[in-house]
Amino acid sequence: MDCGILRIGVWLCVLCLTCAACQKVELPPEEGGEGGDAPAAEAGYDDALTVGAALLAYEGIKDGERFGQGVAGYIVGSCTGTSLSTALFGAEGAGQSNILIADIPTETDAHRCMPVELKSGTEERAALNLSDHPENIGQRVYLFGLVTKYFGVTGLKDVDYYRWMTPDEEPLPPDEPDDSEEPDESDEPDEPESGDGYGDVLTVNEVLAVYEGIGSEDSYEEKVVGYIVGSCTGTSLSTALFGAEGASQSNILIADTPAETDVDRCMPVELKNGTAERAALNLSDHPENIGQRVYLLGLVEKYFGVTGLKGVDYYEWAQPEEEPLPPDNPDESDEPDNPDEGEEDPDTPVVPDDPDEPTPEPGDGTDGRDTITVDDTPAVVPGGRSI
Repeated sequence: MDCGILRIGVWLCVLCLTCAACQKVELPPEEGGEGGDAPAAEAGYDDALTVGAALLAYEGIKDGERFGQGVAGYIVGSCTGTSLSTALFGAEGAGQSNILIADIPTETDAHRCMPVELKSGTEERAALNLSDHPENIGQRVYLFGLVTKYFGVTGLKDVDYYRWMTPDEEPLPPDEPDDSEEPDESDEPDEPESGDGYGDVLTVNEVLAVYEGIGSEDSYEEKVVGYIVGSCTGTSLSTALFGAEGASQSNILIADTPAETDVDRCMPVELKNGTAERAALNLSDHPENIGQRVYLLGLVEKYFGVTGLKGVDYYEWAQPEEEPLPPDNPDESDEPDNPDEGEEDPDTPVVPDDPDEPTPEPGDGTDGRDTITVDDTPAVVPGGRSI
């Protein structure tokens, strides 16, 4: 009998420790005003992620990939077209088919947001859409759905559960925990982390070298930095015109130096008609852009018969003094005579945040609602169900 009691006691201790380590989302009991059935703990759903953590965790998600995930964020706007470039912040003019959520209620950078599909005829659309409920702007909500590609970026579709959250449950900004460990990166655009799978920033010469001989059917998402030096006025690179006088609106040329006049060291960039990128970057309307340095997000494809950038859907001005390193000797300035000394710092491992560190106990919410534990650790690889 004593041995049996001892076995039961040991089993209960192990069970308690296991449950404590799981840290599942603690959902409040069903109340009026919330849609869908609460996700069951045994279904394997992870803790809620912040928007920034979700964009980082699912960075590079491919077409057809779907992962069950809970995400918490503030409703900040919606998309009125078919791409993230049509983001509209606020409720005025909002559509019913989607919303944008972010980690802060005043976010106006689309690349820090996550689009959420609201299917027609669902409780989620009826309750969350901004066209019928402009008062939802700035409200914080927990959503469960499938993380997949939406509007060409990491989004949330097939949402079958939502619950309002209390605004005082503030998650840390997704990039704040690692700021002290990642210096000198303030010049990089903040996106997609998003979610689009873009790699590190490449200089023009690096892109030309990496994608040399690109085929007419090839297309690669990439982030590029360069100086605006001119445009092409015809249908081939031989029509390159350096400077702003007589420039075209449909494209620009970027290079690694602001005074470049060798067309073979330049990269043509398509500026699609009707886009914010054309309105802001074209030299015909903005001759002052000559010599300005800019970050661009788009698709590396064949353009004007050479390696170019098309489908640009994000840009950000950069400081001219932030010179990119030459592609053929990126580490030359950092290597002393003693190779061992030069490799000491780069090889020093960065200790990430402990993904198993327990989340602080949430307090009680308002209006009788419990709070939801939000996991804002971007290093955690989310599980969930894969379809």
